[in-house]
Amino acid sequence: MANEDALVAEVARYRARLPELLCGEVAGRWIVFKDGAVQSVHEGGYEAWRNGTRRFGMGAPFVVSRVEAREPIRVGRWRPSATIYA
Repeated sequence: MANEDALVAEVARYRARLPELLCGEVAGRWIVFKDGAVQSVHEGGYEAWRNGTRRFGMGAPFVVSRVEAREPIRVGRWRPSATIYA
């Protein structure tokens, strides 16, 4: 349950920073977002997810998203059921 709470908090931090990210160099790119910051930037979603799972572990709470005004945020595992819409 603590992991789910951490994931919800991470998504909230991502949403809070989204306006700033949309104006920066990561706009339109895929990112790994954890601990309130962009951890890495990628050309593709799978590449970003793979980097996040290698770096933080499969069950770790992190966000993988393409930085766009309205985009699904894929969290944890790369599957449709792990998608949250911002």
